[in-house]
Amino acid sequence: MVAIRRALSVIVVVALSQLAGTRMLASAFPLTLTGDLGGAAYVINVPLNWNGTLVVYQHGYRDVADHPGEIEDHSAHFDPPALAAFLQSQGYATAASAFTVNGYNIEEGVRDTKTLIEYFRDAVGPPQRTILYGVSGGATMSAAALEGGHGLYDGAVGACGVMAGTPLFFDRELVFMLAYQAAFGVPASWGTPGDVRDDLDFDTEVRPIVLPQVMNPANFGRFEFIRLVAGLPSAGFYPGAVLTHMFFNTEARAQLERKFGGAGVQNLDHSYSLSAGDQSYLSSLGVDSATLLGGMNASRIYAAVPSVRRAMEKWAALDGKIKKPLLTMHAKFDTLATPDNETVYRDKVDAADRSDNLMQVFTNGVGHCTFTAPQAFAAIQALESWIDTGAKPALTFFPASAGFVHDFTPPAWPYPVQ
Repeated sequence: MVAIRRALSVIVVVALSQLAGTRMLASAFPLTLTGDLGGAAYVINVPLNWNGTLVVYQHGYRDVADHPGEIEDHSAHFDPPALAAFLQSQGYATAASAFTVNGYNIEEGVRDTKTLIEYFRDAVGPPQRTILYGVSGGATMSAAALEGGHGLYDGAVGACGVMAGTPLFFDRELVFMLAYQAAFGVPASWGTPGDVRDDLDFDTEVRPIVLPQVMNPANFGRFEFIRLVAGLPSAGFYPGAVLTHMFFNTEARAQLERKFGGAGVQNLDHSYSLSAGDQSYLSSLGVDSATLLGGMNASRIYAAVPSVRRAMEKWAALDGKIKKPLLTMHAKFDTLATPDNETVYRDKVDAADRSDNLMQVFTNGVGHCTFTAPQAFAAIQALESWIDTGAKPALTFFPASAGFVHDFTPPAWPYPVQ
């Protein structure tokens, strides 16, 4: 029945589009289209006063229902809903795909977004501008799409993105896991820090151990060691970010290892250390950081399976060769995709001689993807101006009164990037 409804909707909208030439009859708006494209649910909204711009949302990580009682989210929606509603009220058409698979899905997300835009062009008409709005892992998709050079996209906003790329993100997570192993020990049933058990369940096996640990004040010093050696901000770290990092180190990484057939992280070229100030601070909390660091440095033993690493590099290490304007937006205190992701990507773009196509802005937000709807709309409007004028937007698009920070320089990535 879904296929039949989709087929009927396509017949109707295409017929209307043909009557109007390259653009559907204005009397057909407002318009909402929903359905399924190759196994990916989608939603399209075109307002009555469509201004010709299409904003396509690319969502971040969604968990795979790979354990009893879990339910996957395969719904198509533009987040946050308040942003979608405001965009539509201002004349923007919006679209979103659920993607064909959840979990680690950069390749599928890029492909399904392309399919959605092609469908929009056939069913509604070619937009004057097509803007990608990617969030978290979706921002990685946006950058990969612009590097791929499809003519369907005029530019992208990458919000709270894993801009250092998939391999470095998971290598960074391995640092967290090794620090946790040094401070608390990793249960043998989880596997090893470099190669977790392929069916490891966060909710039933990991959270019940980690949550009591992080909520126990006696463990504060050891968790501070983990935070500092992993280079994470203190704001928003307890307890939410601790649990998020443990999820990506366990169940999420297990899903990636199943998908590609082995372990993909490595730390052979890493070295673990802390500043004298950090060591003094930890000593005041009763933590012998030298011993813990010694345990971590004795564990520089993990090498990725070459075929798995190649797959992660393809989807996506990112090469900085962006062919259209990319505006990235990052919170200073992002606790998952840390702002030093922007340093890595800026250096890649500079090396590729594409710096004219990159602008990076920062907010004073705390946590992962904690942008307000006005901040997101400001970024989209700024990108639209850039596309139309050919000039990078002025900082007036990003007022301090809205939480933007103009004098922030993200730190360097703490580990090798090659």
